[in-house]
Amino acid sequence: GAVGGAAGGAADGHWLPRLRARLSSSLQASEGLRERLGGEACLTSGSLAMALDTGGALAALSTAEEERRRVFASRRRLLDELDAMSPQPSEEEVLESGSCFRCRSDWGKEGALCAHCKREGLYDAYFYSLFTHRRQRQVEVAAVRGGIADSAADPSRDAGAMRGNVGEAFLEDAPLLRLLSALSGWLNSQAAAEAAAAAAAQA
Repeated sequence: GAVGGAAGGAADGHWLPRLRARLSSSLQASEGLRERLGGEACLTSGSLAMALDTGGALAALSTAEEERRRVFASRRRLLDELDAMSPQPSEEEVLESGSCFRCRSDWGKEGALCAHCKREGLYDAYFYSLFTHRRQRQVEVAAVRGGIADSAADPSRDAGAMRGNVGEAFLEDAPLLRLLSALSGWLNSQAAAEAAAAAAAQA
């Protein structure tokens, strides 16, 4: 993906350093990219939009590179935590998972937080650096009786009774991914135009 690949160092062959070199050497290219990015929906608000507005395409690129590094760091923290978990859960860990007060609340469980829920914040931090939602919707979660969903259950008697739960819909790429896509598309179009001009000159 646009975020994936090498970390972006000067000698690793990633396209971001090539883009920076092109923008640094050509004011016309930098202004052309700034004008193009001005119409991108991902740059209507937030730090990326502010960088573009105050410092032009190079500033937007720098901000994107900083955010990209934070995404990699977030992914690394998540993977390290997941790698630290037991590949074969012990009986104690299985019991902990089955009685977790958070993920088993609909079954009326009130045990300690399980290992997965303890890492949920790390997962969310990484996930929402890659994706966002255009809007939220209200989701009704059915009541449960004895661990089985039952919308007719009596809320006064049954654990996990009917409740409103905020869910999210309309998943889309986060602004960083959309910006990186726009930047790589612009760089490719410039390379294609140069190749076409070179071919025409040799004709």
